Amino acid sequence: MENVENKDIGVKDTSFINDIRSIAIIGASKKRDYFFLRNHQYAFKGNLYAVHPNAEEIPNFPEDKIYSSILEIPEAIDFAFIAIPAKKVLEVMDECVEKGVKLVTVFTSEFSDAGTEEGAELEKELVRRAKNKVRILGPNGLGLFYPKFGIAWRTGFPSVAGNIGFIAQSGGICNIAIYSSIELGLNFSK
Repeated sequence: MENVENKDIGVKDTSFINDIRSIAIIGASKKRDYFFLRNHQYAFKGNLYAVHPNAEEIPNFPEDKIYSSILEIPEAIDFAFIAIPAKKVLEVMDECVEKGVKLVTVFTSEFSDAGTEEGAELEKELVRRAKNKVRILGPNGLGLFYPKFGIAWRTGFPSVAGNIGFIAQSGGICNIAIYSSIELGLNFSK
């Protein structure tokens, strides 16, 4: 098991995003056609892993790429996508810090987006546990669209990279921008 020394990455350094070689999908389900796993299974140009505490097999996914914890994966993980119940996200964030994961998308909702004091406190604790070692997209976030590496949260997004970089807080705005770019013949780099 390879754990990298996880130094304080500093909030301004995002250069690692240009070299994502491994993704762990935490919460991948064997009970349904899990969209984020399937979107990347054939398009992502690196190593893709499924993480679920009880899954030993996922239909049409290699058994040697399924683990019960991110800590069991034998290589460094650049990007983790977390889709599990909110109360379990904190424990998984601790594991991501220990593993040396550089970037995490927390797809899970019920943090400050829920408009509750409990959700806001949960989000503060999530950020505290990241310890300035793991970048967080979300909570309640869709993550990255990076055609060069085959990273997208939806099927049908362009696979050809362009010269336009785009960052938005809203997944809805990102979807509109990407679909509009298709109609205009433009391609995003990320």
